[in-house]
Amino acid sequence: MAADDNDFIYAGAAGENGKITVLYTGKEEQKADEWDTITLELPMDASDIFVTAGGTIYAADRLKCEVLALEGTGVTGYDGELLDVLDDYVVSQDGDKLILKELKK
Repeated sequence: MAADDNDFIYAGAAGENGKITVLYTGKEEQKADEWDTITLELPMDASDIFVTAGGTIYAADRLKCEVLALEGTGVTGYDGELLDVLDDYVVSQDGDKLILKELKK
């Protein structure tokens, strides 16, 4: 799925419906059984999971127009169409307007 600036790899395991249910994170030189696991509360499309360069994982709820830090309590709303999640900002587009909104972590 992704890699961060600290050389951690992020991989997802999909359930029967094709949605991600578990995330695995570790380094290439580690054995698979040494990787950390994060079990998602609800199955998610891979396109709704964002990993920032700094290694923070966010889940998008596109119906509510919110982004949630998986390992924290921060929920950040956004306007328009979600484009990306960076270390400090949610990037969205509303019409022809590009919007950067500071993340709540």
